[in-house]
Amino acid sequence: MQVLTRCDRSATGTARREAGAAIWHHELAVEAAPTVAFVEYAAHGLSAYVRQFECRAAGIEWVVKPHAGGGFKAVHGLAGVWLQRLPPGTLLFRDPYITDQWSNHWVIVQGDCQAAVDGRGELVICLQPGRGSLAIVGAAEYGTGVAEVEALLAGGAESLLEPTRGRWREFTQRRLAARPRLARLPADAAEDMDGIAVMMKAQQSAQGPTIIGWHTPMAYIRDLYGAARGMLALGLFDEARQSLEFRLDKFLRFGDLRTAELIGTDCARHTYTDEVEGPGYLLLQARDYRRATGDGATVRRLWPMLEWCWNVQQRQLAGGLLPFNGDETYIPYGLFPAEGLQQGSADTTLAFVASGDWLTEWAESERLWTPNHADAQRRILAESRQAWRRWFVDATTARVWVNAPEREQWVAPPRFRRLGSQWLEYDPRSGHYVPVGTLDQERPRAVPPARMTLNSVSLLPDYLGGGLLTADERRRMVERILSFARPNGMIPTALEEDCGRERVDRHVNAAGGGPAGRIGDLGVGYDPGLILIALTELRHPAAPAAYARLMRLLDPAGAWNEYYDGTDRAVRGSIRANLWASGINAEAALGYLLRAERTRR
Repeated sequence: MQVLTRCDRSATGTARREAGAAIWHHELAVEAAPTVAFVEYAAHGLSAYVRQFECRAAGIEWVVKPHAGGGFKAVHGLAGVWLQRLPPGTLLFRDPYITDQWSNHWVIVQGDCQAAVDGRGELVICLQPGRGSLAIVGAAEYGTGVAEVEALLAGGAESLLEPTRGRWREFTQRRLAARPRLARLPADAAEDMDGIAVMMKAQQSAQGPTIIGWHTPMAYIRDLYGAARGMLALGLFDEARQSLEFRLDKFLRFGDLRTAELIGTDCARHTYTDEVEGPGYLLLQARDYRRATGDGATVRRLWPMLEWCWNVQQRQLAGGLLPFNGDETYIPYGLFPAEGLQQGSADTTLAFVASGDWLTEWAESERLWTPNHADAQRRILAESRQAWRRWFVDATTARVWVNAPEREQWVAPPRFRRLGSQWLEYDPRSGHYVPVGTLDQERPRAVPPARMTLNSVSLLPDYLGGGLLTADERRRMVERILSFARPNGMIPTALEEDCGRERVDRHVNAAGGGPAGRIGDLGVGYDPGLILIALTELRHPAAPAAYARLMRLLDPAGAWNEYYDGTDRAVRGSIRANLWASGINAEAALGYLLRAERTRR
């Protein structure tokens, strides 16, 4: 379902957000004459999206487009109410999963307007001088939705605004009380941080997790780690706890975890190489929550899941190295080829080491592990720490390699693997993973990548911890990355000199909607935050410029995008309001601001 604004004359609009709340005020003008003002918000207490409008003159229409699998039907006995019902099995979102539930949406139109379904099945609302409202109520359970519609009609949509405003006021007061230092930020920076915090809260489900972007109701472990780091920095302690408890709930139901879980339903689980990356990041999420809040009781409740996260990764160790998960941000857009997924991965191995350092000390101190068992885990960690230094660090050229091709020689590729909702089978003739049932097709031989670097991976040690690089190595690596900055401050995630010509040529619409062009014209959305974290920690003179660029990329809704091109424009088809990038960047910006505040004092 979509809601569009339509006008047959020249129309313009402005929008502003109320401080501390996801309540937006809009002004629409037709040929420069103020025509419609409306406020929009998601209501507290009801599963309702609401627009309250005041119209000065006719000329604006709101068009509600139904889902392709459904249509609108007037509800008998309820004037101004239309219902769209979508049965189980409907594809509701962009990701390739169908729902196992009914999806019911009631569109409720009240006040000074005329509404009717046109010949294309679209509900057209013609605003007339006066006041009124548009509300959309959603529910999987039909009876629940009917009760909410009746409650809205009884009180009127306008009755929902003040309770919603009050709920947001409580949220902001709680957040600032958790982080008193935020009150000392300059006014413009405080406004930016407020917008980011509200955006994060607005994308959080009642179940606890945040979505990773507007079009996908999925909770990715790694993405929620970045989001949780941002939440903790901004004082959203309850929200960070709820994110962990959601994952525990999934673990207790299934006995394992997947790369991503659907929110609000268990009808599908998003699967890649689930035993690496996600478990390490979830351990780190528990570590950081414990450090920020002091809430040891919650972390202790997570113990069965945390121990599973530690043990399951060890099944994938070979020579101390872990492979790639396959769903890393830089893989779908062609920055690293899928042919290298069985190679050693610097970031998954780093997450294993950094999380294992904390888990071993914590589990022993809580008497969850005996000293002998903890020492055995330290020996495993020591092997991975040594392997990481050996295979990923080039101290001579100040590089951190993304991959270690040597791991492919130590393990046989698994026969089957999952890629999202699709099963793949290894083709020994070509070296590719192919859809099951297609082994009879001829394919060119896969060419695994040689060693590569990506700035995102090189900067992760400063973000995740683990102590795997010396201070001098970190500084030299950062200086090397800065040397590739363009006049606008953009630093490509992948440097062409480190990828080779073939990688550049293959980077064309790699994710079915991504940018065509050179690999050097693409940057993942969290790189600006990672570079600022490193520069702030090093007290580098380039930190102010890095902060200024980071904040230029912040959009009016308080979010950062998943990918940017060489001109700092959001890449078409990538995820807007991406919580992994936004969480990292928010923490980076706040860390820089608070260090600057300490310096001024």
